[in-house]
Amino acid sequence: MGEKLFHSLKESFAEDFERAKRIHQQKATGFEVCKFLSTSFDKVIKTYFGEIKGEFKKPVALYALGSYAREEVNLHSDIDITIISLGNFSKGEEKLLENFYYFLLSLRREIGFSPRTVEETIKLSQTEISVFTNILQRRFLCGDEEVEVELSKKFKKFVEENKKNISFELMAIRNERYKKFYGTVYYQEPNVKESKGGLRDLHEA
Repeated sequence: MGEKLFHSLKESFAEDFERAKRIHQQKATGFEVCKFLSTSFDKVIKTYFGEIKGEFKKPVALYALGSYAREEVNLHSDIDITIISLGNFSKGEEKLLENFYYFLLSLRREIGFSPRTVEETIKLSQTEISVFTNILQRRFLCGDEEVEVELSKKFKKFVEENKKNISFELMAIRNERYKKFYGTVYYQEPNVKESKGGLRDLHEA
């Protein structure tokens, strides 16, 4: 990627971030701020990825995860993304991923970045509930659609074969979370995300 485009994308996002602050201060709704920031981040990282996509020797796809996948990016939100491939990354491709990560860090946001193969993604989804929920809520941004086809097929098969166990595990984690945050909707100072009836419950639903 050219140095000029690199700095242009950074400046574009910085300007959009300052504009998001102004929108917030002008009493825009949270939905409007989140949508604006999510769209801005989409534009920047899809442009960068589009510049390097042709250098990958195998099918790859870029995904938004977590709150970013739900287009709920707020002023202090972290940004979780992944690049998923059909096959292991070569040394040259690992260098592309490293440069991409450094670009993400240059945007001065808290970044979660986890490049994986489809097989690695499915395997981790089977053992780590946080990975499972991220993949369940993923949002395809750009890249080779055959990656999404393969991922969807294998992920759906896993869910259909294990949905009862998955439901029990999610409920157990929810109940443990409730214990940490007083386990009642009547607590006078709830954690709006983690407490009973909070945002986390909406996300799980």
